[in-house]
Amino acid sequence: MSGKEQIEARLDRSLGNQIKLPPLDGRFNAAVWARIEAAEAKSRAPVLVDNPRAVRTARLIFLCNVFGVGVAVALTAWVAMQWFAGAPDVSLPLPVNLPTVPVPTLSEETTNRYIAFVGPVFSAAVIVFGLSFTSLGHRVHASFR
Repeated sequence: MSGKEQIEARLDRSLGNQIKLPPLDGRFNAAVWARIEAAEAKSRAPVLVDNPRAVRTARLIFLCNVFGVGVAVALTAWVAMQWFAGAPDVSLPLPVNLPTVPVPTLSEETTNRYIAFVGPVFSAAVIVFGLSFTSLGHRVHASFR
């Protein structure tokens, strides 16, 4: 053994003699398990909301969600019934006859010019929007602040 190892061994024995730990018996185990059970019981306890406004808001949101799901299910069922019945088109019966508005027609040349202009602009907007969620986009946004 080298001198450094002997010194470390003596320090280890000295620390071991200075620190006296009580023996771990069944009482220690029982106390640990009691604390674990108390923490689990606390986490299972229902959370009571003291704010009546929050309760009303939560109830209103729940009712809106129920209404929205009901409308979605009803419309889906109605469209499915029309589709399976072989109806050529799905249209709502309206009590009022609405006037027909003619759809403006564009020439092929005008359509091609619009596509040639709008396509790259829309693509650039989509790329900028996508980059805004990256770290580069965050840094660029921060530089304008």
